[in-house]
Amino acid sequence: MCLGSFVAALPRFGYEIRSLNSAELPTTFILSYGYKALFLGVDHLRSEAGLSPIGLADTWVPAATAALMVIGATAVAVVSFRNGREFCSIDISVAGTAFIFGAGIYCGTYLLGTNFVYRLMFLLLCVPQLLDWQGRRCDADRVDRIAELGLFGTVLGVLWLNGNANGHSTFLLLPQFLNWLLLFCLAAVLMLNLLRTFAGTPAASLP
Repeated sequence: MCLGSFVAALPRFGYEIRSLNSAELPTTFILSYGYKALFLGVDHLRSEAGLSPIGLADTWVPAATAALMVIGATAVAVVSFRNGREFCSIDISVAGTAFIFGAGIYCGTYLLGTNFVYRLMFLLLCVPQLLDWQGRRCDADRVDRIAELGLFGTVLGVLWLNGNANGHSTFLLLPQFLNWLLLFCLAAVLMLNLLRTFAGTPAASLP
């Protein structure tokens, strides 16, 4: 229920954040690490090397790449659901609710291109659920454990690499690829749990 309500509220939330971002926040490849940042950064690196920019950020390529990532994440979620995979099942708990908001806000603001500091802050909300998954998966399927551990490592990598002060003064390519990977992973997890909710699959209930 919580996940469904959150998804239903995303369009309005996105509109408000987008309006705030356009009105009050500057948007550059340094301050705004949205879906265009990778393409803006490549041009920046080329200019530092004395080469002319490609200008992909001003074309349809960034939006098409973001759309393909979301479609790919949805496809992974559908296949996992049909195969009965049980990994990354969000708990009915405070940690589970925090994960839904943290992951949803990260994905939404990434696609909107808003200031990355906000995404790092809300991404911390995912950590308690990630830790709960690690603590309860000793007897789980090996593939499920690898998926949950991989998501945990990706979240920590994004927090660590993007939180480095150097990341706010120079363009770093590796964090951008991790940002895209995390978008894909979180979108897949949210979609998978949404399918479970619609199908009535029970989730773990914790205090």
